[in-house]
Amino acid sequence: MEKFTNDKLTKYGNAEKVQQYQEDQLQSRLNELHQSLSELEKLQVNNADSLDALLSQATTLTQKIDSSNITNEDVATIEQQINLTAQEQLQITQNIQSWAPLPTMALSNNWDQFETNLNQFALSRQIDLSTDPLYDLLSVDERKQIQANIQADFGYKKAHCDKYDYTLSVLSGTFSGLIDVFFVGSGIDGKKSAQKDERGVLSKKSDDWFKKIVNQYAQFDYQLRKNSGKYEKGFPKHSPKNIGAAVQYLEMQYKVPYDAQYGKRLNGVLPKDFKMTASNHHLFSLAHYPDLVGLIFSILNQFTDSGTYLANGHFITTSMQNDHFELKGHNLVAKLFCGFVNWLGHIMSDAVGSSGAVKKGNRGSGLPIPGTEIFQLLNFRILKTDNLSVSKLCTKVFENGYDARHAAVTTIPVLINELLTRLLWALKQYFYHKRPLLEILKAHNAPELNRMLLCSYGAFAGLDIGDAVAHGIKKSHGNYYVALLEGLSRLNISLYPRLALMCYKETFSWYNNQHYNSEEFDNYLGQEWEQLTMN
Repeated sequence: MEKFTNDKLTKYGNAEKVQQYQEDQLQSRLNELHQSLSELEKLQVNNADSLDALLSQATTLTQKIDSSNITNEDVATIEQQINLTAQEQLQITQNIQSWAPLPTMALSNNWDQFETNLNQFALSRQIDLSTDPLYDLLSVDERKQIQANIQADFGYKKAHCDKYDYTLSVLSGTFSGLIDVFFVGSGIDGKKSAQKDERGVLSKKSDDWFKKIVNQYAQFDYQLRKNSGKYEKGFPKHSPKNIGAAVQYLEMQYKVPYDAQYGKRLNGVLPKDFKMTASNHHLFSLAHYPDLVGLIFSILNQFTDSGTYLANGHFITTSMQNDHFELKGHNLVAKLFCGFVNWLGHIMSDAVGSSGAVKKGNRGSGLPIPGTEIFQLLNFRILKTDNLSVSKLCTKVFENGYDARHAAVTTIPVLINELLTRLLWALKQYFYHKRPLLEILKAHNAPELNRMLLCSYGAFAGLDIGDAVAHGIKKSHGNYYVALLEGLSRLNISLYPRLALMCYKETFSWYNNQHYNSEEFDNYLGQEWEQLTMN
């Protein structure tokens, strides 16, 4: 069914307003009739009592009067006195209450004519159709009740947490923080000399998970190409059996024009502080980021046979030396699809490092963390350092092993904290506050729950920052640069966006107290409207 426009709703609302006016007039007339009938009933009762008294007196008189002496003239005189005169009858008729006919509106089978009659009737009865009819049709009490219901169901409310809520949330954050400290650890993988592997058990396990995913992707791609028969010369006869062969296979199948490992392979004059190596070229190349930014720049670079690099505040677009790349596809849509598939395949080939590093048993340089491109724009000097900028510090952290593999495992304690806090809140609501289970499941965005999540993430962050500072001081031996590097390598990068979101929610809820969530209210009205139109 087609949805009504505001104009149609106003027209139908005005028709309802006129109908409401007629109902009010009819109800008023009925009230007048009821009042007049009540008064008439009282008058009849009084007249009946008076008539009974007169009949009693007449009976007494007749008993005392000698009827033999009454003549016809006496009877005629008495009847003349009893009967109403013409003036008395006129006075009684004038005292009878009368009502004018109720105003009516002419109907019509044609909507346009009906609307014309409606406007004429409203004009004659001084009904204002210029105001909002949906508002005018509600009484003052009804408006107040609707406003109270909307505020109760869709209003932003302040959290009312007790000491148990805060205790449970801090316990959840502390437990999750301990998992992060002891089982995730640092992002430093020890591949550089004079360093040891400081990663936790989960971080090391993450490397195995990534290798398994890359190996399965390479085998899937091999079988797909072999079964379709669409492959080029040099296609291997057998499916990749190990991770080294899998990475090498993907590198051969998904070549891109932006995979220069060293700055000297790029054409043009480069900035002096642009020092791209095999350990950081994934970080500098925007097309290597496994996010929307990486996809966009990858397709652009494949169309233009170039590479786009962002490092230390420098935005560089250039091509590789002795490189001739041509994007496959016979039309624009086909080229876009091929560009996407090529980007995805190349991302998988770089997820666990290059084939050379993997075959040597090294960890290799993985993919940059999604969304961290912005750090390469922060090319300002850090206080108490000679020439160290934020972008250079982040580059060093990446080179030491804090890549997408380690970032992926940092989500585990964050997820544990999220689920544990929600579980503790639900259990308290069910057993302590005796709320129904269905009501608890619906209250996924309760103010008390958001406050508990904020406290739990705050406790988690306090433990995470404390661990980073402690290790930074311990390993630095007074070297400020080492302290910063060690500290940043131990921070949980997945924690702070979630903490920032909960801070925003708490601030938003506090600021919008006594206001209602218009988005949820609109969704509710849309669902109600769909049910009405379906019926």
